[in-house]
Amino acid sequence: MLNPVALWFLLLIPPVILLYFLRLRRKERTVSSTMLWEHVVHDLQANVPFQKLRRNLLLLLQIIILIVLVGVLVRPFLKLAGLTGDNLVLVMDASASMQSTDEGGSRLRAAQSAASKMIDDLSRRDQAMVIEAGARTRVRSGFSADKRQLKAAVNAIRAGDVRTNLRDALVLALSLSRGRKDIHIYLFSDGAFDPLEDLQLGNARVHFVKLGKRCDNAGLTALDVRKTFTEKAGYEVFAGISNFSGQLKSCNLELYRDGALFDVRPVTIPAQGSTGVAVSDLPFEQGLIEARLDLKDDLKADNAAFAYLAEQRDLHVLLIGRQNFFLEKVLNADPKVHVTKGTLGNYGANTGYDVIVFDGRAPDQLYPGSYFLINCAAPGGPVRVVGDAQDPTVLDWEHNHPITKYANFGEVAIAECLQVELEPWAKALVRAETTPLVVLGEKRNLRVIFLGFDLQHSNLPLRAAFPIFMANSLGWLARDVGRQVNVATRTGQAVPLDVQEETSAVEVQTPDRRTVKVPTHEGQALFDETDLAGPYKVTQGEHVSYFVANLLDRRESNTMPRERLELGRREIAATGSSGQTNREIWRWLALLALGVLCAEWFVYHRRL
Repeated sequence: MLNPVALWFLLLIPPVILLYFLRLRRKERTVSSTMLWEHVVHDLQANVPFQKLRRNLLLLLQIIILIVLVGVLVRPFLKLAGLTGDNLVLVMDASASMQSTDEGGSRLRAAQSAASKMIDDLSRRDQAMVIEAGARTRVRSGFSADKRQLKAAVNAIRAGDVRTNLRDALVLALSLSRGRKDIHIYLFSDGAFDPLEDLQLGNARVHFVKLGKRCDNAGLTALDVRKTFTEKAGYEVFAGISNFSGQLKSCNLELYRDGALFDVRPVTIPAQGSTGVAVSDLPFEQGLIEARLDLKDDLKADNAAFAYLAEQRDLHVLLIGRQNFFLEKVLNADPKVHVTKGTLGNYGANTGYDVIVFDGRAPDQLYPGSYFLINCAAPGGPVRVVGDAQDPTVLDWEHNHPITKYANFGEVAIAECLQVELEPWAKALVRAETTPLVVLGEKRNLRVIFLGFDLQHSNLPLRAAFPIFMANSLGWLARDVGRQVNVATRTGQAVPLDVQEETSAVEVQTPDRRTVKVPTHEGQALFDETDLAGPYKVTQGEHVSYFVANLLDRRESNTMPRERLELGRREIAATGSSGQTNREIWRWLALLALGVLCAEWFVYHRRL
């Protein structure tokens, strides 16, 4: 009872009973006989003080009404399962793994059902906020007590083919709830994300509502199209498949080009293992490639992946530097790359070349364009030379960047290199102990790749990584002229679009056939609605191009639900969607009192 003092009102019961002991003042009337008035005589006897009361339904009903009304005043409550806290934040995981169907429907649907039930349990003074945690964080509803609005916000959430960015969602939840008391954050997720060790939760209490029952899933975790450096100089498709279940899985890997099946490969993936499939000598040099697993499991989002093999246009390269057999050999390996040797005197603002390579000799100025600087640095470039370093050892490199992808720098030996410092707009791709070895820099109208050592003073030209690295570099530098082999990105990432000079707006058609208009600004456009895996069609006037977005994420494909989360310095165990809450029932008692009062009125008038 929230107001037990009101029990003192039960002392009104004796006065009510006493009223039935009091003699009533009655008017005297003369009648011819008392035979028809015997019940009145009995009533008179009952109203004589200190006489035993006879059974009286009205008295019983009036005592019940009084007891029930006192029950209303003491505000009784029941300990029920429900929400706790006055200010609640419902964070809904909308990543790819939440599409798993091991909950009967999808995990997200089960989360929405649980969240809607929790919203129904809100008391009048409680407020809640709804946040969607996908590739980007969205506030679906600010703090509100409107249950209809909150439930509509929860049900509007859709799971994308993306990994979740839970850190941003929790940081936003903590920021928006700052200054409010009794904050409880309910995280609806299967836990498919890395530990967030640097997160500061403060005084907020986080509850992990676990979704998912099992992991019965295998999926594509890698897909790429790359040039082969054989005599045929064709292309090959590589697909990586992982099995995250506890059972061996066998299925077919189907390969399509522009919707037409061109190859089928049977694959067997061991339990908790991976396998790879390479299809060489593709019978085409351009088109949309789809890899599809003929497999039924809990998650469909990772059973298909895409690659777009763009038409390879001729590339004109100007090579400035001393005689370098290895460099000239690798640049001429592609018949569509036309190399012209020149001197610094041939270099100017309007050379007409797609890429300019400086080997050991740097210009005094970098004009707008694409450059590959080998063992030299130029003013306005991404690095500043501060000295030399002897016998540097490669410590690490970006394994998934388009420039260094598939290029293994682990066994590269270097005699000496340039010691450099990075400009703010530069990014290191390969690092030694004290200096970066490979750096890229990109700003408007200028793209630069810097290689900080002499090729002839290293064993890189003798490694398989060399032709791969050079082909990747040329493709990245000349992507405006159609030199990217596979025009692909990860779902959820923003994609910079190459804008034609005469275009004021770009139209992008998504895999679900929606058309999105992307405004341009100073010759640039950024498209960020890549939540669905599949092909995207970019239209600029009469110019049409394509790119694809893929999930290819082991963390999302591993659909085993987690039992614990590591947030900041806390370890949070999975709980139910509710705790213990005080549910007041005085409204039901008030309705009961009204019903008894109506019954008392009916009995009284029936007697009359």
